[in-house]
Amino acid sequence: MDCQCTGNTDILKWSFPKSIVLLAGSGQPLGQTILVQVETQLDVLVKNNVVSDEEKDKAIYDLSDCIEAVTKGQPYIITSKVSPLVESLILSIANQRPFTEKALAVNPVEYFSGLDCPVLIAQGGTDTQILWTDAVTLLKAAKEAELVATLSYFPVLDHVFKPAPDGARDYAEPNRSVDTGFLAQLLAWMNWVHK
Repeated sequence: MDCQCTGNTDILKWSFPKSIVLLAGSGQPLGQTILVQVETQLDVLVKNNVVSDEEKDKAIYDLSDCIEAVTKGQPYIITSKVSPLVESLILSIANQRPFTEKALAVNPVEYFSGLDCPVLIAQGGTDTQILWTDAVTLLKAAKEAELVATLSYFPVLDHVFKPAPDGARDYAEPNRSVDTGFLAQLLAWMNWVHK
């Protein structure tokens, strides 16, 4: 990315970017992304009878409560009643202020207004962390901001653009490499933008 950050703590102020590349980028605030990811993982545990629906609901409630408090800059006291399913995540969110206060509240779609550069949004079809709907949301926001936007979809690539035709089962395979077709398309787009 040809962007430079201004200021020490606000990584979202960019000065004159020539292009923006969003690889598996979320189309919603980080707090919402975390909730969706955790709920998806807990759904699998419920389906496999590892946890109950009630345990899942309690975990999501506790995590949501923490995210809301931290986003609003309010104190969040961790008690022994916090669900053990999300306790370490809650500790991480609650104890990493002020970063988490800002990061959880950022809505990525709001940052397209004010930009004047081409945007590439790339999304893997077997990504279990960021969904296709996020890519579509980002594309809509870029178009509403009247930016030249390209959405590239890679049906069998995962969150880090490695082949994963079997989805999450492929994630643990250590010998996978970033897909050369993805890299070629990324390079072609960058060459087109910066010709």
